[in-house]
Amino acid sequence: MKHDFVCVGFPKCATTTLDAILRQHPEIALPCHKETLFFERNDLYDKGLEWYEKRYFGKNLKKYENKIIGEVNPRNVGNGNSEKNIMKVFGTSVKLIYLLRNPVQAVFSMYKHSLVDADIYEDIKKNMWTEGCFDSYVEDYLNNLERRVYGQRSLFALFLYGRYLATALKYVPRQNIYVILFEDFIADPEKETKKLLKFIGASTDIPLNYHMTENVGNRVPKSYRTLKAAKSKFAFWHHFYVPKVPYLGNTVERIWDRWYWTITDKASIHTDLGITMNKETLEKLKNFYRPDVELLDATLHTDFGKRWNI
Repeated sequence: MKHDFVCVGFPKCATTTLDAILRQHPEIALPCHKETLFFERNDLYDKGLEWYEKRYFGKNLKKYENKIIGEVNPRNVGNGNSEKNIMKVFGTSVKLIYLLRNPVQAVFSMYKHSLVDADIYEDIKKNMWTEGCFDSYVEDYLNNLERRVYGQRSLFALFLYGRYLATALKYVPRQNIYVILFEDFIADPEKETKKLLKFIGASTDIPLNYHMTENVGNRVPKSYRTLKAAKSKFAFWHHFYVPKVPYLGNTVERIWDRWYWTITDKASIHTDLGITMNKETLEKLKNFYRPDVELLDATLHTDFGKRWNI
């Protein structure tokens, strides 16, 4: 079974939308659910390619012989030498697609997205949703050495694209890497998706719904008890169901895949609570990410720093 591409990168909302778009394409086959965990967890990666194929595609692999095989998994970014593992398992011809967003806006968006976590939201409620909670969060990270050491694996580190792409190019030929900017994808998903389809060798004239509504937006808890239960159920999915339960078919697996997110959706509500970022914090984050963005531009010969005003 030949694997042709892997989509990696943040923000997750855009990769979720991209996954939904690509699943419509008759020439493309994706795993039974998004984010296979295969490169995230060493215990799964060590099982090897045969296990991966049977677990996520089933035993009848002949039906995929004429398909373009790939997966969409943002967790591959910031996960060590994941590109090295991808090349080792799938072969040196596999193409990697990175979906990147202005890192300053990405970390701000991820912070707001994390508020659906009942514990985080409760902590902020105790602070009475005071203006500047994000500014305090950034200040705490930048000025706390212990947090910065731990923060190499925090959400701040998720958006150090230059570091990851420089590492990737040690193992992946430059012509095998394609970059999509989140800003361009949101502005014209059809145009950017067709450019991606051309890159992986899929037809671009097949009608697809390019305006999927997979992103749930900013949410805050409605039921803490339900969210706690959702966490427990997700732990079951993550640590038992995926590695232990045999492939049950695309339809069943997709139902299970949406199970946790449906619970989370019902246990939370949309919010327009104004979480802001002041100008000082904006400049501090620009300064934090600027060396990495410069590395990214030098690595790929791009001008993303200018595009992002960093």
